Amino acid sequence: MRFTLLIGLIITLFSRVPSSVSPASGETTKPLKAIGILACLRHYEPAPALDKYATLDADLMLWMGDNIYADTDSMLQLKQDYLQLAELEAFQAISHIPTMATWDDHDLGQDSAGAHYPKRDESKTIFMDFWGFPDAPQVRSQPGVYSAQIFGPVGKRVQVIMLDTRYANSDTRVLDEQQWLWLAQQLDKASEFRLIVSSQQVLLPSGTRFEGWADVPKEQDRLFSLLRHKKTSGLIFVSGDQHFAETSQRNDLLSYPVHEWTHAGINQDEDHLPNQYRTQVAHAKHSYASITFQWSEDPSATFTVRDLEENIILTHTLRLSEISL
Repeated sequence: MRFTLLIGLIITLFSRVPSSVSPASGETTKPLKAIGILACLRHYEPAPALDKYATLDADLMLWMGDNIYADTDSMLQLKQDYLQLAELEAFQAISHIPTMATWDDHDLGQDSAGAHYPKRDESKTIFMDFWGFPDAPQVRSQPGVYSAQIFGPVGKRVQVIMLDTRYANSDTRVLDEQQWLWLAQQLDKASEFRLIVSSQQVLLPSGTRFEGWADVPKEQDRLFSLLRHKKTSGLIFVSGDQHFAETSQRNDLLSYPVHEWTHAGINQDEDHLPNQYRTQVAHAKHSYASITFQWSEDPSATFTVRDLEENIILTHTLRLSEISL
């Protein structure tokens, strides 16, 4: 009897994880100056770099996946993991900053989890509750945790498109048809810079130990076919998953060079993988990353990764003219 009451109490306490962040909501007229980008946080291990994000004076935080390492089929455990993240002082220090979030496999539920993960809908509800997704039925019923917003006035706009590369992920697809339709609609919107955030790398060649769009080549081809059809300009891919920082570039996909900025090393580091498109790579077990914007006659975006001593270990600047049609 006591055991039953105890279980009932625990379920009641964790029946809903309240939002612990300030979700970005609605288009804004204030131009972005700085964005903090975060991925691959082992929430149960020391993460001194997480404290550093409070020093960035960021206007927006992008959580790109593996925001926790739940690795469980227990939704009770998943909620407890989110509560553990929320209780971190470093997390609380940045929770007031407008936030957009997507997930990868470890916060969906298990390593390599995707379309066949049995608890994906329950996990989606918990994710949306925690990260402050709207309660609107059209949002809560969508197949995944994707979202998009435009920040800034005409001439200084940044569109952020957060893809969900996990919910429908299988051997034959990365996105489902509803998300493809949604993405096409987002690309119709005018913006100067366009950041497409993917928890899996877009340009990483296939055959590494990490997942990427190239592992499903028909999906990768479809993505760039859509971008060409929509005459997408000002594009930069931003991604996580790998436990280091790197920049990649391909010149054969669009009419301008395609760039990808990757960082996923808040408190992890691994040897980098073969990548024929890599232009820079940096390692630091504890590191933090940002994207800053300069709104000059030819606006620019700069990707910067720093170590705990605030040394710049990787930086890359792109002018809008370099990635425009």
